[in-house]
Amino acid sequence: ALGAPNPIPPGAQVWQWKEFFTTLGLISFGIFLVAFPRALLTTRLFSALSVKAPTAVPMPPRARWWFWGGLTVSALFGAWSYVALAQAQWFAPIVFNAVPSIVPEGAVFFIAVWAAINGLFTIAVLVASYFGLGRRTGFDARESGLWPGWRGLWLGLLLGLAVVVAAFTLVFAVDYFFKTDFRLWILAIKWFGPDKIWIGLFVLPFFLLYYVANSVAINSFNRFTIGGKEWVNTFVLALFNSLPAIVLAAAQYITFFTSGELIPGFGGIFSIWLFPVIVILAVAAVISRKIYRATNNPYIAGFVNAAVVTLISASNSLVVVS
Repeated sequence: ALGAPNPIPPGAQVWQWKEFFTTLGLISFGIFLVAFPRALLTTRLFSALSVKAPTAVPMPPRARWWFWGGLTVSALFGAWSYVALAQAQWFAPIVFNAVPSIVPEGAVFFIAVWAAINGLFTIAVLVASYFGLGRRTGFDARESGLWPGWRGLWLGLLLGLAVVVAAFTLVFAVDYFFKTDFRLWILAIKWFGPDKIWIGLFVLPFFLLYYVANSVAINSFNRFTIGGKEWVNTFVLALFNSLPAIVLAAAQYITFFTSGELIPGFGGIFSIWLFPVIVILAVAAVISRKIYRATNNPYIAGFVNAAVVTLISASNSLVVVS
């Protein structure tokens, strides 16, 4: 079709095999984020963190309104806040690097700010849940992992750092020896230069605010059995994590398919940015729950998820340089 000097037969395609195996690598990377911290819990340094979480119990009848109501309100706020940011006239020049600013990656900064706003909203919902229900039903901060103690906090942070460093060391090794990485379509985990670490540190506080609050909500406040199964609860929470992104992306593409036009006031690039977010938010919920069950500490997974998402985002976006 392009008049190549050395034509290749149409059937001589290998990209699908590369995509298949890099997808396996992507899945394995997620598994490593759970398996490696569990392995580190058997070492002397981190053995104090090996605290099994209490067995999940059925949801009390009076907690159902708070559980489903909190998830619904949070999902609605997540969708609304995303559209509101996309329509903010003052924010657009920064996001699209149309004016001088300290923001090195506009798209990443947009998602980071959205995450932080939803992190603050999550904290507000948790506070309301505690005073509206938890305090009256004997909510125990230590038993739920909400307060693991100072040693649990700093040791958990160290464990999370070790996991992130080890995970991206594997990414480096795969890139160095095999010239490949872990990716599926627009979701990619790849090696990066030292400059991306400093760029990542710029947005890390925003992602920490969201992923730590999200892990606390998922594990310390919303961990119940549904239908006698804890995995159903995990599935529901993972779904609601991604629901705002799913709904907005679907609405945009359905509107475009049926009318040939985009949703008024909602630019197409904003829905494109949501595709990797859908996967990341759902997987983050699962990782958070599995690490929590082995440590009774929601902050470890919060840090791991925030750091990993930060590095993925910083290494996959256009950097503006002066």
